[in-house]
Amino acid sequence: LLLLLVVLLLHFGRLSQRHAREVELSLKRIKSIVDNALDAVIVADPQGRVLEFNPAAERIFGYSRAQTLGRPLSELIVPARFLAAHAAGMRRMQRGEAPLVIGKGRVRMTALNSELSEFPVELSIAQSEDTEGMIFISFIRDLSAEIAAEQELVAARDRALAGEKAKAELLAVMSHEMRTPLNGMLGTLELMQDTSLSPRQVGLLGVMQDSGKLLLHHVNDVLNIARLESGKMPIQRSAVNIAQLVAEIIANQSPNSKSNQNTLQLQVSEVVPHLVELDDFELRQILLNLISNSIKFTDAGGRVDVHVSHHADGVPFVSVSDTGIGISAEQQQRILMPFEQVE
Repeated sequence: LLLLLVVLLLHFGRLSQRHAREVELSLKRIKSIVDNALDAVIVADPQGRVLEFNPAAERIFGYSRAQTLGRPLSELIVPARFLAAHAAGMRRMQRGEAPLVIGKGRVRMTALNSELSEFPVELSIAQSEDTEGMIFISFIRDLSAEIAAEQELVAARDRALAGEKAKAELLAVMSHEMRTPLNGMLGTLELMQDTSLSPRQVGLLGVMQDSGKLLLHHVNDVLNIARLESGKMPIQRSAVNIAQLVAEIIANQSPNSKSNQNTLQLQVSEVVPHLVELDDFELRQILLNLISNSIKFTDAGGRVDVHVSHHADGVPFVSVSDTGIGISAEQQQRILMPFEQVE
């Protein structure tokens, strides 16, 4: 029996030593994690006295560990204007009432460092127990750099908005000022129609009138800054004779075609509806750009054909084709991007 007792004692002694080593290793791991944590870790007792103060806390708050151990947190990191609230929270916790911060996740507040400077922090408090009783573990992150970055972003946004507002105001003023000389020019062109003009001059006058009207339309659009900024350009629908509209553009561009020594022809299908609901100015602008570019990039002796027909479902269809230099396949998608241009 004595021998058995000795064997059992040796066995339990080895188990105790192994358990002690495991506890020691666990404590070392925990200490290593706490000591190398990027956030401040502060352990306090129920009276708010500091039990542990890790190196990150020393760096953030400017106190050494020796300076904080045993001292109340209220003397170290709580700003004066929050002392009453801190004391009330401690009393509430000591009475066993539901805490407002402990175990509630991350909370933003203001802390105090050793130089008595306040700075923003993010705080999370957990409750645990050790051999001495209840303890509270606080994880604290300094948000000074993050808040500064947020404020810089807000300032940059405000500067950008101010710049956009100034640009919008400039556009509104300039477009308003541009309208006056444009109206004067268009009025003068109308008066010129009543004078003796050669056929070539009549054609050139028509080009100027149509171009001036389109320009005035764009200027009026710029005046509506709110509509431009929202990205919503509503279509001004009206009943338009699409064949007549295209014929007017052809007549407008015929002098350019003759001066470039190429042929401009119009073909209109008999089944095209007389009136179509569309935006006269938008369609006129698109076709004017397509036809004028076709004329511009088609050499002498070439052809530019404009065909007005319709799809199987009756929707009108306008095509512009030419025998000019064309656009290479690899550049055809690029040319559709805003402000892009190819050789």
